[in-house]
Amino acid sequence: MKYQKAKTSSNRSSEEVKAKVIKALEDNRWDYRTAEGISKAVSVRVDLVKGVLNSDKRIRHSVMKSKSGKDLYTLKRRRSALRDFYTAFRAMNAEKLGDS
Repeated sequence: MKYQKAKTSSNRSSEEVKAKVIKALEDNRWDYRTAEGISKAVSVRVDLVKGVLNSDKRIRHSVMKSKSGKDLYTLKRRRSALRDFYTAFRAMNAEKLGDS
């Protein structure tokens, strides 16, 4: 009986973490977010945030990295894969040409 309660509680808390991560990715102030930024924003451990980011099918792992080299994530419904590649292409060209 205790095991079932613990499992139910764990499932509920993992769903809560997932909901918080999705809500953070819906924030219109950012096109892309890092796991660390989401973790800080929603007060959840980075490893739990990364677990959601790497398992939820609604989330896209960007081809780009942050300026500090961290992985970036966004919601698939906010950014198409093609737009993600285009943004990465523009960012690379801006760096090469000195445009910002």
